[in-house]
Amino acid sequence: MTDDDAIARVLGMLPQDVAEAAASGGCALEFDGGLEVTFELAPGERAVHVYAAILTLAPGAGRESMLATVLQLHLFGMATQDCYFGLDAQHDRLILFKTVDLALH
Repeated sequence: MTDDDAIARVLGMLPQDVAEAAASGGCALEFDGGLEVTFELAPGERAVHVYAAILTLAPGAGRESMLATVLQLHLFGMATQDCYFGLDAQHDRLILFKTVDLALH
């Protein structure tokens, strides 16, 4: 897939009514039938929060080692290119997120 193809594919996923998405504060795009990436305007800021649930945590012994690995990757955001992990305790999911400053782009 070329860069142009990828851009066209993403643009094709945008809500048909962009004004509605802007009024609601954001939108979510689904990639490959499973990964949902949410884009939310940061209230009062020139920034967008971008996040996705990347993993549902399984109960049991492997859970602690998984979280330890994630925290090691999280250290200063270096291995994640300034993205960060969070825990959605209500749904037991690991969230990867980044705030993009629109003033810099």
